[in-house]
Amino acid sequence: MLLIDIGNSAIKVGQVFARRLEKVTAYAIAGQNVKTIVEDIISNQSGKIMIANTNKTPNLESSLPLHSDITFIKSVRASKGLTNGYKNHQQLGIDRWLNMLYAWSGVNNACCVISCGTCITYDQIDANGQHLGGLILPGSSLSKKSLENLLGIKAKTCKSTTLGLDTQSALGCGIRFFESGLIENLLEYFKTTNPDISSHENIFITGGNAKLYTRNLKTKINLVDNMVLLGMLQTAY
Repeated sequence: MLLIDIGNSAIKVGQVFARRLEKVTAYAIAGQNVKTIVEDIISNQSGKIMIANTNKTPNLESSLPLHSDITFIKSVRASKGLTNGYKNHQQLGIDRWLNMLYAWSGVNNACCVISCGTCITYDQIDANGQHLGGLILPGSSLSKKSLENLLGIKAKTCKSTTLGLDTQSALGCGIRFFESGLIENLLEYFKTTNPDISSHENIFITGGNAKLYTRNLKTKINLVDNMVLLGMLQTAY
């Protein structure tokens, strides 16, 4: 079985063997045509294919070549004891739903999921599996682009928790501090609203920038790679 996670900056493809995610390959989008990339990926596949499309590429589902077994995964009202908190459950991003599905299936207790990609998303689940809602905030790439356009300069990459000694490095390090502080506040909110939860296993973080943001966090967390693909695996069995 093949699992395909179509994000805003990359497409991740996971191979499943014996109900386990064994191999993951990432394809950068970088201005390329998403439909063409996906067509190339599935061209030689004969087994079951599951696709989660966060990219919102128009008409992707109807424009792909006919295949014997392609399923586009959608956000649903409830699954495996997890209840979608949105009034219109279909409006919840499929990446957020799959991340929560994986987290809930792992702990069956109050938990939260933070995803650090193009946007930073936060979603919280109570002890009964009810999705309480979430937050969507700009990720580092969006913040960086916005400030660079506003100030007319290019930010330098901040490789450690330091202060900038020129405007470019001050901007880069400022974004780094902002993101790390934001995540600390989200984790503090979860702990405050769930004082009976003491295990870091109930706090999940994922996404392309997760390792960078969590390097200097005070709170111990559960860092999970390829969480959307793992959530897709939950829906398959």
